[in-house]
Amino acid sequence: MEERGALSVRDAGRLGGRRLLEKYGREHFAALGHKVGSKLRDERGVEFFRSMAQAGGAATAANHDHSYYSNLGKQGGEKLKASRGSDYYRRIGRMGALSPKRRPSGESAEA
Repeated sequence: MEERGALSVRDAGRLGGRRLLEKYGREHFAALGHKVGSKLRDERGVEFFRSMAQAGGAATAANHDHSYYSNLGKQGGEKLKASRGSDYYRRIGRMGALSPKRRPSGESAEA
């Protein structure tokens, strides 16, 4: 029988996490994450992170179909359009077209 007011393990962890966050702040935990990530990179190499990302991507792709990703892209596009203005895609398209990588050699940006 549980005592009145007893916390579950999940609730106790959540409460403790909130208190630590209030005490140390987000910057502390961000710095800690960078230290751990750097240590892992030094020990296991960049390929470790690449394989983790590929495994996660494959698992996600197995759980969702093309329409899911299509809908996700449309929602993201609408959100960008709402936050950055309706001509956002035209502006970044023009920047890409003017990029030195996109221009044939010998052509200037004014052409």
